[in-house]
Amino acid sequence: MGSSQLDVAIEMARADDHAQAVEQFSLLIEGMLSHEDKITARRWRSVCYGQLGRFAEALSDANWLIDQGCDELHAWRAHLRERMRDFDGAVFDYTYAIADTSDKPDAEQYQLFLKRGHAYFVLRRYADALADFTTALSFADQSSLREAAHIWRGNTYIELDDLKAAAEEFRTAEAIAKGLTP
Repeated sequence: MGSSQLDVAIEMARADDHAQAVEQFSLLIEGMLSHEDKITARRWRSVCYGQLGRFAEALSDANWLIDQGCDELHAWRAHLRERMRDFDGAVFDYTYAIADTSDKPDAEQYQLFLKRGHAYFVLRRYADALADFTTALSFADQSSLREAAHIWRGNTYIELDDLKAAAEEFRTAEAIAKGLTP
């Protein structure tokens, strides 16, 4: 089994035929000789499993890939863990991904901090969530992103029982939504 069959499976995945692509990737993984091709197939299969809502299987592939040194997949694994309601695991992986953000664009850093903040929020670690939402705000280059970060900060202030700060965050978010702040 070779790379031409891998290319066909990838095209299935790109065409949103995720179930068929999973079958093809699974057959290829069992029969491939090349370690590099197995990594490629498992990456794609993990994404297809995720698209199918089969998060445990997607996570299994992500775990294998990270064990093989694909450290850039921590954000993907964090996403899967969130979907499976493993917020402690998501925080771990987002933290790993954040530590490796020096060369990532602001939009990606914004997403990592916002998502880890969400996980902290669900875990009721509100001080940590507030810190991440604040950091996300520093990477927000669009008004909609700034608005979302302020809303999450407001929600967090409510949980911290600081209603005055919450109201200020919501007013700021509203002003952004109305185009009244740059």
